[in-house]
This record gives sequence, structure tokens and C-alpha cells, in this order.
Amino acid sequence: MLKSADIDTLADAGAGVLAVDGRRIGQVGEVYVVDGLRVPLWLSVKTGLFGAINRFVPMQGARVEGGYLVVRYSKARVKEAPPAVEDGHFDPDEEDNLCRHYGVEVPRGPQAGGRKIKTAGT
Repeated sequence: MLKSADIDTLADAGAGVLAVDGRRIGQVGEVYVVDGLRVPLWLSVKTGLFGAINRFVPMQGARVEGGYLVVRYSKARVKEAPPAVEDGHFDPDEEDNLCRHYGVEVPRGPQAGGRKIKTAGT
């Protein structure tokens, strides 16, 4: 399993993000974790011309390969995801929409509702 520090290192290096089939999606943005768990759950990926568009991707099943972060989704699936607003937290509706889009369930933290998510390292 990838750790927040590993992903932060990739983000600091401006590493690329690849789809499951090896196609380039974009560049590592921010890592999001459930407060209290410190397990990386979501990654923002800078896509589009000059990385102007951000999309969230689940970290479940992601791996580092050859200096790239490889996610288990297709490029099309990521680009069809709701746009990401990097404000440091998800609201429950944002997270639910993303979970439905990717067909995943996200572990909940120990806080009330377990829905507060923030960037790693903060």
C-alpha cells in the first residue's frame, strides 16, 4: 500500500500519472487522506493544457512504476470524473459523487461521520 509520504515525494517531483493501460493522464497534484487515518485515499491529477483542470482519482490499487504513479482506471474514466476543487476538504456530496463515479467505497475516519478529508502533510 502506498503511503502519504511516498505520494508527497512524487508530487514534489512533479511525477506523471498513468492510466491502467499506460496512457498518460496528467501530473500528481495533492494527496487527500481521511483525518485520523493518514491513509492516502484520493489524489488530484492535473490534466488538460498546462494542468489547468484537476480531477480526483481513488488511490485504491495505485502503484509506483518507473517514476510514475499508475492508477487502476482508464484515462477516459478519470477525465469524465467531476472536476476537483482543491480547497483542502471534501464535503459529503462531493465524496459520494466521486465514489459513485468510480464505483468505490471509501473507509471512514474516526471523526463524527468520518467525512472530513484533507491534504496530506497538513
